Amino acid sequence: MPTGKYFAPFVIALAVLLEASAATTQARYSSVSLIVRFVGYAGAVYTAPPLSQSQQVYFPGEPIRFELVFVNNRGDSPITLQALADPRSTFSVRSLLGTPFEPALSDDVRLQTVFGERPIDWSSEFLLNADESLIIRGEIVSAGLPPGEHAISFSTTMRDSQGLLVVPQSTRLQLEMRESSTESAIEELRRHAARALIERDFLTAERWIDALRKAHPKSYASYVVEAQIAEFQKTPGRARAAYQQAIALLQSRSDQRHASFERSPRVTQDLIDALMQRVRAIEVASIP
Repeated sequence: MPTGKYFAPFVIALAVLLEASAATTQARYSSVSLIVRFVGYAGAVYTAPPLSQSQQVYFPGEPIRFELVFVNNRGDSPITLQALADPRSTFSVRSLLGTPFEPALSDDVRLQTVFGERPIDWSSEFLLNADESLIIRGEIVSAGLPPGEHAISFSTTMRDSQGLLVVPQSTRLQLEMRESSTESAIEELRRHAARALIERDFLTAERWIDALRKAHPKSYASYVVEAQIAEFQKTPGRARAAYQQAIALLQSRSDQRHASFERSPRVTQDLIDALMQRVRAIEVASIP
């Protein structure tokens, strides 16, 4: 390495080279980034949480849904994306852990704005504003995955109108598959009810609630789903009563199944506090 009077010019030259390299690397990428995330997950209540590195835990036959989300990071400036006949063709998937699998992507591309979602036609150049995102939904078939952890990563060749590649910001999905058993039956019933609620299929959710209570009469979670259904259906009396029943089961630790998987008393107390807030909100809204 240069020393003495030659050292300063060397440092300056090195800094210039590093800055030029950084600028070149940055210029390769667009201000649009790709984020991959799970959606519609019903949580883990009557089963152990997922293994340390996994984001979710699933059982065979359970739908595993995710979204590919494109976000404009430029601030207030819109970005034009190149026209695509089939956006799905720009993606590739790499297996990182466990059994390789190929997720299925929808051909329905949605634009999400502050006013909601709508489908878009991407066959011509598309303008993505700073407060908008593009969403492509997908699903993984869980039936063919063996127990254990599995992980994949997405990449894309998608570009903006200037030819710059979309940035792969967060593209890893990692999950744990767990075998169905007598031990998991109550959790799987709860998930059926929760998914039906998420999909606004209240009649189906009610049937799964009944099945859950037959298998586990002291299930606080069944009353939470019932209360949420009642809130959607604008029956505050029923919602309030169901929330209160859930709170009573948690406070008395009568739901032994939940207690056996309790992460900590603090987490349970936070849950009780949140349910109490819902009760208070219902009571306030009911005041004439």
